[in-house]
Amino acid sequence: MVKKLFKYEIIAYFKRLLPFYIILMSVAAFSRIIQSMEMDFFVFDIVYGSSLFVYGITVVACEAMIVITAITRFYKNLFTAEGYLSFTLPVTASQHIFVKLFTVLLFAAANTVLVTASFAIVTAGELGVEIYKAAVYLMEKLFEIGQGHTPFYFVEAALLLFVSFCFNYLVYYSCITIGQLAKKNRVLAAFGVYFGYSLAGQIIGTIVTIVFSAVSLSEGFEKMVKYVTKNVTLFIHIGLLGATLITFGLAVALFFINKFIITKKLNLE
Repeated sequence: MVKKLFKYEIIAYFKRLLPFYIILMSVAAFSRIIQSMEMDFFVFDIVYGSSLFVYGITVVACEAMIVITAITRFYKNLFTAEGYLSFTLPVTASQHIFVKLFTVLLFAAANTVLVTASFAIVTAGELGVEIYKAAVYLMEKLFEIGQGHTPFYFVEAALLLFVSFCFNYLVYYSCITIGQLAKKNRVLAAFGVYFGYSLAGQIIGTIVTIVFSAVSLSEGFEKMVKYVTKNVTLFIHIGLLGATLITFGLAVALFFINKFIITKKLNLE
């Protein structure tokens, strides 16, 4: 049943996102064609500039639609009238959450591939060659600085990115799940929960900044900076892995919050 649920979820995402991807690749191809017809004429500059602007808007729209689709699918499938059907299926709350999360991860990866391909189309030619040379130069510098640690940095950074992505969507899901506990105006309540989360994040960030500023004025701070500078490769590993573990812990906590509310406090419309 989980496989069928996953199949229907993919189909729903595909139907909603396919028009945006068609537009994205079409605009990229149109921009490349216009670029190949380069002319010293102001009309050309206007048309080419407009095509690049539309391309940028389309890229943003594709990214936004993934978030919108993930949020609306989670809410409608689990907390509206559709929830009565969803929870009659032999699928646990954990499996519902995993299906939703894995599907959005899959389409986020597909979106990255398509945006990269469209960018390659837009920048094909001399510009693409220059971007490639710059990328190669940057990679060489990174390997030169990190030496043997650089491959591990990439793996750790990729792991952090993956965990952070899961955490971000679990935040959205948690806001929806907590918001549905309200008797009325559940969508508004979900926005209120997200606002509270954002406000709490800003307050914590401000406190950390104040504490860091105070510590930076102490005598031991200079010694600490020198020690970190001498062992920078080690501290990069510590920073990446530490951030990954913290984010993973928070993601797990949010997962169990969602599971508990869906299992014990479900309040369908």
